[in-house]
Amino acid sequence: MQLRPDPVDDAAIWATAHWWTAARPLLPVLVRKFKISNDEAMQAIRAASDAIARRPS
Repeated sequence: MQLRPDPVDDAAIWATAHWWTAARPLLPVLVRKFKISNDEAMQAIRAASDAIARRPS
């Protein structure tokens, strides 16, 4: 059995990869691109921000 991809996880991965180049504000970009709610987009943004903060300098 294969699990369906989670759009919030996909949005977080995309936001992490495109953090410095993505259009702003980021929240509506994620909502439109991944068809997720505002709350889900905020979860993705928080996850991306945390991932970026943990990166070594």
